[in-house]
Amino acid sequence: VRRCPKTSRKNPRAFDTVLLATYVVLFIRGHVAPKLPPDFHKPVSRTRSEMFSELGEFFKLHGHCNVPADWQANPELARWVYHQRAAKQRNNLTADQVRQMDEIGFAWNTNDGEWETMFAKLVEHLRPMHNEKPRDRVMDAQLRRWIVTQRQFKKNGELDAAREQKLNGIGFEWQPLSKQWLQMFELLSQYHSDHGHCRVPAKWAKNPKLASWVAVQRARKPAGKLSAKRVAALDSLGFSWSGRASSGKAWEAMFATLKQFRQENGHANVPQKYAANRKLGWWVSIQRRDRRKGKLDSQQTAQLDGIGFNWSPQSGGTPPDDAGWKAMLAALQAFKSEHGHCRVPGQWSWVRNQRAAKRYKRPIMAERAKRLDELGFVWTLIEPMSWEIMFATLVEFKKVHGHCNVPQKSRQHISVEQKRLGKWVNTQRTHYKRSTLRHDRKQQLDSIGFVWNLRPNLAPAR
Repeated sequence: VRRCPKTSRKNPRAFDTVLLATYVVLFIRGHVAPKLPPDFHKPVSRTRSEMFSELGEFFKLHGHCNVPADWQANPELARWVYHQRAAKQRNNLTADQVRQMDEIGFAWNTNDGEWETMFAKLVEHLRPMHNEKPRDRVMDAQLRRWIVTQRQFKKNGELDAAREQKLNGIGFEWQPLSKQWLQMFELLSQYHSDHGHCRVPAKWAKNPKLASWVAVQRARKPAGKLSAKRVAALDSLGFSWSGRASSGKAWEAMFATLKQFRQENGHANVPQKYAANRKLGWWVSIQRRDRRKGKLDSQQTAQLDGIGFNWSPQSGGTPPDDAGWKAMLAALQAFKSEHGHCRVPGQWSWVRNQRAAKRYKRPIMAERAKRLDELGFVWTLIEPMSWEIMFATLVEFKKVHGHCNVPQKSRQHISVEQKRLGKWVNTQRTHYKRSTLRHDRKQQLDSIGFVWNLRPNLAPAR
């Protein structure tokens, strides 16, 4: 609200502006528009002491000072009361005048009376019947909006402490959704006790509300809308996050097939394209994917862990003492004993998997990397070489060939090192053309007769 000009009886327009500004402020702070008295802009003819006496008489008759804006019995008193609130808002009342009004319980905010009215409606709505059972009646829209407003005010720290205390005194529920969630969780706990699992059928006739609630929890978790505390509570019941048919009897049947595979083969690492049972191969892959996405419930995870299931076969297994991983480590030790290094040929996919597992910082490599380091394992096959090393290699090339024009491609066989040097030389020319080559490096290359443009008829692009 903008600052208004000084009011006076000679300037009624300015006086109206101040009252309208006050009306807006009261509306914003009270969130409910107060009624304006008829002819609210007109000044009061009687003195302040006379009007205060009138207000005292009103208080004796009604027990409060909330004079209705349209009170026909004394319109001037309604207008004066409104002016007092406006003057208080502008800090135009003295401390004695404010104290005088406070002593008779004057409500400076017109919403105080309205708040008490809505509070009384809430108390009546919550009042149980004579047999202590809750009343089965629908809450009217106005009271619902008022309740939502009180919760929002408290959340934003805008609710008066006295009002909050009154609401707490009647057992007001500040977070009804939390209470409802706990109630539904108790129902799910009971279902788990009765059935041994949390896989409530999608259209469970006995309690369709619970079935719907379970589906909502599954949808909220991958969307990041379910708190960690609630996820942990559901996990404690062995909650099934996937919700597919495979979570029930079909899952148990496939798990039994996997156990049979383990008994026959000594491990549970079924190939994805397992010719003898393609369905089992795909099922195993799905379990790994579901666990990675957080869709596999804790009970199923525990069952698979119990048979030594390999969650990350590409990294060589899961447990640090995995027999398969140890066997491959022993083979690597034998390779080093024979060749003197760990740079095994590319067909050793196990070696590639170890490098990938460390590159992606998989937790399992914390212990395994130490064992590989003890062998002198090479984590990066092509070590990055500095500019100075490549320049020295180019100098040696010139001593042998008499020039710096290192070919990248040739009909004759050239070594890997020479191919790499050729690419480096080409990179220097590219940097030069783009003006991104450092001046000192250009001088070094010029000192050995480096040719910047292999096509002399074309001027270099600068």
